[in-house]
Amino acid sequence: MSHRMKPRRPIWTEVTLIVGRESYGAHLLDVSEGGALLVLQDMNIRPVEGFALLKVGDLPGFPADIRWTLGNRLGIRFRAPLHPSVQAEAAFAKIPQGADTVQGPVSDDHGDQLARFSHSISARCPNQSEARFVYA
Repeated sequence: MSHRMKPRRPIWTEVTLIVGRESYGAHLLDVSEGGALLVLQDMNIRPVEGFALLKVGDLPGFPADIRWTLGNRLGIRFRAPLHPSVQAEAAFAKIPQGADTVQGPVSDDHGDQLARFSHSISARCPNQSEARFVYA
């Protein structure tokens, strides 16, 4: 049984993590009401644990605490719970209106979540029959 209390939503979105006066490019891998998993774009950067601000697209920054780091991955805990509608908006923050291709990693355990994501993203694509998903 997982130690997590809230379900996590798989996402593959470019974000910026602001720690002190430094900004780090990252990809948001998954998000829940309480936190998120990120992978830093620069393998040589190691932000320290502590306060951070997560910027996703044009959304306002989300105050968080870096809880752990492992290589270029890190886990953050939001200082205030993230409403499910905000989680969904974060998932679509970097998908341009009218996009016909979405790229991102997929693992076997995310199959049903991917199906829901595919259904949700089709609303953002004007030619739904032409929407395609490329998995890394």
